[in-house]
Amino acid sequence: MNKISDLLTLDLNLDIKNVIDLEDRSENEIQQEIESYIITNGISEHLNNFINQYTSNIKETGAWLSGFYGSGKSYFGKMIGYIIDNKMINGTPARERFIPRLKGVPNASLIENAIRQLDSINSRVIFLDIAKQNTENGLAFTLFTNFLQNLGFSEGVYGYLEFDIYLDGKTEEFKKIVLETKGETWANIKKDNRKAAKAMRSAHLSMGYTNENYTEALDLYNASISSFSANALKEQLQKYLDFNNDETVVFVLDEASEAISQKKFTLLDLEGISESLSSFAGKVWTIAIAQEKLDDVINNANVNKSQLTKVTDRFKTKLHLESTEVEVIIKSRLLHKTEAGFENLVEYYKQHEGLVSDATNLKSSFPTKTENADDFAKYYPFHKYQFDILQKFLFSSNALVATQIAARGMIITTFDVLRKQMKEQALYRFTTGYDICAEAQTAPPIGLVNKYDTAKKTLVEGNSKIDGIKLLKTIHLLHDSDVVAPTVENITKSYISDIKTYYEIKPLIEEALQLLISSKVLLLSNNNYKITSDIEAKLIDDMNLLDVDYHSRKRSLIVNLKNYKLFTSIGTLNDGSDNYKFSVVSDQDDELSAPGNKQLKLKVFSLYNISDDRQDFIENVKVETQYQKDLITLIPNNKEFTQIDKLIDEISRYLYLDEKKGTERDPEKRKIIDSFSIIREEKEKELRVKIDNAYRNASLIYMFDELLLNSDSFKGTISELQRKLVKNIYTKRLVSSLSEGLVSKLFTSRKENLDRLFSGDDFKFFDSNGNFTGDHLKIVEEINAKIKSRYVDGRSLESDLALAPWGYTFGTIVTTLAALFRAGRLSVKYNGDTWFSHEQIAVHDAFTNATKFRSASFKSIIATLSSIQKNSAVTLLMELKASEYINHKIDWTISDYDLADSTRSMAEHFIGLIDFEKKRDEDFETFFPIVSAKKEVLLGFGGKVTESNYIEKVEHLLINSTQFTEAIQTVIKAQKFIKKKFTNVKEFKNYIESVSSELKKADKENNSIIDAQDEFFRLYKLDMVKNFGAIQQQVQIVKDEYRKLILNAASGMSHEYKILAGKIDAVQRTLKQYPEDLNRVHQKKLNDLSIYCNARIIDEPLLDLSVTCINSGFSISDILNYIELVPNKENELLIIQSELVSEAPKSVPVINTDSGIPPAPKKPRKVLFSVSNKIMTVKEYKLLLTTQLSALAAANPNDEIELEIKQ
Repeated sequence: MNKISDLLTLDLNLDIKNVIDLEDRSENEIQQEIESYIITNGISEHLNNFINQYTSNIKETGAWLSGFYGSGKSYFGKMIGYIIDNKMINGTPARERFIPRLKGVPNASLIENAIRQLDSINSRVIFLDIAKQNTENGLAFTLFTNFLQNLGFSEGVYGYLEFDIYLDGKTEEFKKIVLETKGETWANIKKDNRKAAKAMRSAHLSMGYTNENYTEALDLYNASISSFSANALKEQLQKYLDFNNDETVVFVLDEASEAISQKKFTLLDLEGISESLSSFAGKVWTIAIAQEKLDDVINNANVNKSQLTKVTDRFKTKLHLESTEVEVIIKSRLLHKTEAGFENLVEYYKQHEGLVSDATNLKSSFPTKTENADDFAKYYPFHKYQFDILQKFLFSSNALVATQIAARGMIITTFDVLRKQMKEQALYRFTTGYDICAEAQTAPPIGLVNKYDTAKKTLVEGNSKIDGIKLLKTIHLLHDSDVVAPTVENITKSYISDIKTYYEIKPLIEEALQLLISSKVLLLSNNNYKITSDIEAKLIDDMNLLDVDYHSRKRSLIVNLKNYKLFTSIGTLNDGSDNYKFSVVSDQDDELSAPGNKQLKLKVFSLYNISDDRQDFIENVKVETQYQKDLITLIPNNKEFTQIDKLIDEISRYLYLDEKKGTERDPEKRKIIDSFSIIREEKEKELRVKIDNAYRNASLIYMFDELLLNSDSFKGTISELQRKLVKNIYTKRLVSSLSEGLVSKLFTSRKENLDRLFSGDDFKFFDSNGNFTGDHLKIVEEINAKIKSRYVDGRSLESDLALAPWGYTFGTIVTTLAALFRAGRLSVKYNGDTWFSHEQIAVHDAFTNATKFRSASFKSIIATLSSIQKNSAVTLLMELKASEYINHKIDWTISDYDLADSTRSMAEHFIGLIDFEKKRDEDFETFFPIVSAKKEVLLGFGGKVTESNYIEKVEHLLINSTQFTEAIQTVIKAQKFIKKKFTNVKEFKNYIESVSSELKKADKENNSIIDAQDEFFRLYKLDMVKNFGAIQQQVQIVKDEYRKLILNAASGMSHEYKILAGKIDAVQRTLKQYPEDLNRVHQKKLNDLSIYCNARIIDEPLLDLSVTCINSGFSISDILNYIELVPNKENELLIIQSELVSEAPKSVPVINTDSGIPPAPKKPRKVLFSVSNKIMTVKEYKLLLTTQLSALAAANPNDEIELEIKQ
């Protein structure tokens, strides 16, 4: 039984275990577990489904059994294992002990028949709590070692050995050998690892193994364990099933998800196991028991789902036990309960005290929380507070008017709720608000019924999972009771009958409520929901007719930003003693804070002006503003823009109703409009929060940098960026500032005490003797720049110097002017007079009174150049393009001092260039003596420029302008020459020297070359910059003359070697008629000589700036030398020709020396040498000799000849 009406029938003497240990296998314990197990309808359905799957032909033999802690999943899993395994439990099969537990369960006979079908399957079940297992060797070996233990084998390597002995059919032989050799059974020995090791070795030796064989086998088994994989598990199980082909192996793994979270194994391990076991076709089952559903385990793991297809495929059978399954075991009667039922409810409360407490803790005018188990059990299936609501509701609904009737009405309503609503409800379901409302108001007004129907239709059309009628009845009950606020939390808690589903249902309730508000069924005010009246609905219709245009909504946002004063805190930057007022404006130039400095801008974008692709919009703004040093841009987060726009629209409509109230005569409508103002105020609060979040979580952009803001860093981050902007804008800003209070002390202090009035390097106006030393100070230079040529009023000075790039405070400006006045460096126009001395007391007010200061005028006392002098000096420097060299703009607005200083900078710049070139090239002075000499000229224009000499500096420039200009231009020309042509001159010089050296080697003279060389070096030493063109001409003369020389020489060389090449060809043709084998060496010599000749036959030398031909590599000395070597090469040819072998030597007959007769001597060979003339040319003589040598080519070198000379 599991209905509330049946509470309770359970015998509490039964010991139902709270926590099930899957590895507890004692028979008595198993018997007690089976006979104590109570089967609910849900459990029976899961059991029936699983058995039907198990006995079918399903290929995916994996089951995933899940449920929350305490749901009974382990207990259920154990029962499944017992039923499948069907071990004898104290003489009775497990199935026979379990089947009586089906009594009272629907379809008990069908489930019993399903269980009986298990008799056809011989199953071996291996139970293991995987979270408690040692998985160091992997999940696969953990399963295997438990499988071995189930078979009765040892753990580890010896169990592995036993397993193979078993598969070999030698188990009995093995046990017999152990008993004979050790005198003890294997069952006793294997309990001691040391004994087992010895016995296992001894038995294997007796079974034919050698010591080496056994040791090797043991090593292999150990190695197999350490690397045991899913495939190895598959192989071992296959061997077992081949041996026992009628068995089905079932692994039951408890706490699977817990083991995964403990990293006992991973989902990828399970994937590997699943893939390996998928091939057994129903012979190996895996039942995993876990707290989480498989999909949730996968989702929570950091693994790609595509990697787990085998897991999801294998575990097709999924059984999920809801937490209520344990709860519905106990049943009770409502309110009037049996003693056992009451105790069970007390126990339930103890187990779920927090849950019950949360479910009954409502926002109300009285305490609603269930504080103790007694109240909980007494009022179940109601919550105690519901009777307070019911009582108030009955009175407020005018259904009952008297206390007695009210009491009776509550009794009837409670009875009807139990009888009609709760009778068939499952145990631990609770009475809902709509249950109470339905029975407390059985005949609601027709208008309310219409609202119910509208709500139902609205939610159905909106695809909501919430029942519209039930939701409205719940809201109606809470609202009309007037003791519990109809907030979304209270509505959800009153709507749900299962207190565990609060967080699941609440989002659905929120969506449904929003749909009903949009359809004018509900109103939301002060976070409380109520059903709209007809008048309220009519007013809402009127309000919705108002068209709030886009422009109006944009303006509303700007108005809100101003009203919220969100940017007030960042409108002023406090930086030490200085304050900077920023101009904070919208992108439409609306001022969002007090007016500030236009040079310090913070632009805030409207949410309406940001594109949908916010990041792209930000990138565009970054590009557009990257060079704007005076602008910080704030781009709000537009994540909630749609909600913000909607709220602005709704608030505008409510404001329209407020305006309408003044003309409304109907008091009921006026009252409703007043109530609407509460709704508007709530929306305004919500809008403010969302706008605040949007702008506090904005992106801040400055010169292409982007910073992300949040509520905590909003002011700090913006202030840091503002400081950066100030630093970039106020580039001449001082580190510190002065107080105007120092002015009086400046005028009254003794001279020697003036330096004590100031601290910091920025304000060292005076030394210890009272002498003014502030000429070099930034503040003095900047103020003098303003007032050195004309009188400037204090107001202008204050306003100008407060801006960029100075940012000087009033105190700094007035105190500096006072210091200049004390030092006699300032004249003041005040009250119609001109003042020059601080001792004139009447002028002090111009410094000590801010108003009078602003009306006074100030001018520096500094000597100046005449306009002619300045124009001449400026023109001179501009013509020399000084701005390009000293990074200082030169024009007619430049100060006299800067003019003199620019001259100095120009001189020092070019002195630096000369010094740089000297360091780079130690021969610089030799190469460029004229340029080097210009340094002395430029030194005359250098030196420090001071207040006392800057006029003299400019005058010196004008007097010596020619020398200055010439020096600068000389250096510029030299620098350009060095960059572009100096390398060429060096190459020219090297070429000239190479030609001279080459002609000496060749013992050649050329007057044109000698003259050009002399002229080259004269120009080179004189002024190579000026004479570069002439130098090039001399080089060209040398090139041309040298080319003529080498061309003639090359022509002669080619001629000689062509003749020699022809002779070589003739000899080679002759050689072809001679034996090849006898002339290989001669052939090679001829080839080498031919190559040598051909290399020296060149068409036309290619030279450029080189003394050697680019193609041949020969210089003129090389060519002349090769011409002289021609006779030598001819001799080489003659020698080769003379050594040619024209025929093979004839064999010498064997002489018989045994006869004692000496052999006849060989007669000399007669050779005729005909000489026509005693006087002939060398060529003729060589030809004669060649002919003679050819005639003797085949003779033996030791043969004698008889020479006959004939004239």
